[in-house]
Amino acid sequence: IGCDANAHHTVWGSTDINSRGESLLEYLSSNNIDICNNGDKPTFLNAIRQEVLDLTLCNAAIFDKITNWHVSDEISLSDHKHIIFNWSGGDYSRTAFRNPRKTNWDQYVELLNTHSFTMGETIDSTQKLESFSQRVNESIINSFNRSCPTIQSSSTRDVPWWNFKLDRLRKFSRKMFNRAKQTGDWTQYRKALTEYNNEIRKSKRKSWMLTCENINSTPVVARLQKTLAKDHSNELGNLKRDDGAFTKTPRETLDLMMETHFPGSVLSVDSNDTISLEGEGCPSINSSESTSTINTASDLADEIFTKARVENAIRSFQPFKSAGVDGIFPALIQNGEAVLVPSLIEMFKASLRLNYVPSKWRLVKVIFIPKKGKRDKTHPKAYRPISLSSVLLKTMEKVLKDFINSSYIKDHPLSDFQFAYQSGKSTVTALHSLVTKVEKTFSAKEIALCAF
Repeated sequence: IGCDANAHHTVWGSTDINSRGESLLEYLSSNNIDICNNGDKPTFLNAIRQEVLDLTLCNAAIFDKITNWHVSDEISLSDHKHIIFNWSGGDYSRTAFRNPRKTNWDQYVELLNTHSFTMGETIDSTQKLESFSQRVNESIINSFNRSCPTIQSSSTRDVPWWNFKLDRLRKFSRKMFNRAKQTGDWTQYRKALTEYNNEIRKSKRKSWMLTCENINSTPVVARLQKTLAKDHSNELGNLKRDDGAFTKTPRETLDLMMETHFPGSVLSVDSNDTISLEGEGCPSINSSESTSTINTASDLADEIFTKARVENAIRSFQPFKSAGVDGIFPALIQNGEAVLVPSLIEMFKASLRLNYVPSKWRLVKVIFIPKKGKRDKTHPKAYRPISLSSVLLKTMEKVLKDFINSSYIKDHPLSDFQFAYQSGKSTVTALHSLVTKVEKTFSAKEIALCAF
C-alpha cells in the first residue's frame, strides 16, 4: 500500500512526532502491517518545508521481497517525490498469445485439408464418437496454431496526447525547479509548472475529441462504452459465508461460488489441474434397447441435421465470439466450413442417435461477473455466472432449435404465458405482463389473486 499519510513519526523518518503519527503507528502495529520506508530523505518538498509524509506498507509475508526502497532524485513536478523499490517476487515472463484476427486463413484451410476426417465406418458407439470428436478438435486447433503466429505481450503503450511541446515544457519546469531549490525563489517554477499542467489538459482534451470524431462504426462505439463502463478493480476476492466468516484462499472462494450458483455440484481436479464439476453423465443407448428405437433416432437425425441447417447455424455466430474450454471460436468453423461441415453433420447425427454428448463438448468455462447496482461485493450472490460452452455444441443446439421451431412449435405454438427460451420475451416482459394485470385490477377496484 502506498499512501500520503500526512502523519509525522520518527519511525518512518519524520523530523518530529504528532498525534496523527502516533495513532497511525499504533494501528499499523496492532494489525501486523510493516513499514517499508528506509532513511529520512524527505518524500514531500515545497517552497516552505520538506518532510517524510509518504509511506509504503505491506504485510509480513511480503516484507522481505521488497528491497532497495528509496526516494528518487528525479524531479516529479509535484510536491511529492517518486518512491522506488525492487520487488523480488519471482522472474517476470512475458505471456505469449495468438491474435485470431491475424490468422492466415488460406493456410488454415490448406492445413485442414491435410487431416483425415473420415471414420471409415459408421459412428455406432460412444467410444467411436469420442475418438472422432477428439480427432476433429485436435485438427482444428493444430491448424489454427500453425496458421496464427504467437505474439509476446507488452506493457508498453504509446501516450496519444503527448507531443514535442509538452516535452519541452517538462524540461523547462524541471530546470526551474532546480533553480528554485538553489535560489529560494519559487515564483518562476510555479509559473512554468502551471503552464505545463494547462498544456497537458489541452492536449488530452484535443486528443479525446479527435478520438471521438474518428469513431464511425457501431462496434467501435460499443467497445468504447464497454471500456468506460467497466469497473477495472479485481472484483472476485474474499467472499463472506452465511456464518459471517470470509474465505481465505482462492479454492475456498471457488467452493463457495459453486455451492451458491451450482448447488449439488462436486469439484474435482484432474491431472492437468483443470477443475470440473462432477454430476450425472450423459446416458447412452445400450444393447438392450430395441433396433427400432435406434432406427427411429437415425431417421430423425437425418431429417434434422441437413447441410443447409448446419451451415446456417455456423454462419449465425459472430466470428470472434469467445471460445469455450476447447479453444475453438466460430471463425475457425466458418472459414473451414467446406472441410468441416460433413464431419460435423456425422458427429451431430451420432450424438442424437446414441443420446450422448462428447466429453470435450461438455466442458464449460464459467466466468463470474458482478451484477448491476450497488451490491455488497463480498456476497457470492452479488455475481452471476457466464458460461462459455463449446461452439460445436452450440451449433448442434441451434440446429435442433431451428428444427423444433419450424416443425413442432409451428404446428403446436407455446402458451402466451411461456416467456423463457423465446425470442422477444424475457423476465422483463413476464414482469410487465403481471404488473399490467395488477394495475388494471386496481383501476377496476377489483381483487387480484396471484399464485407463484
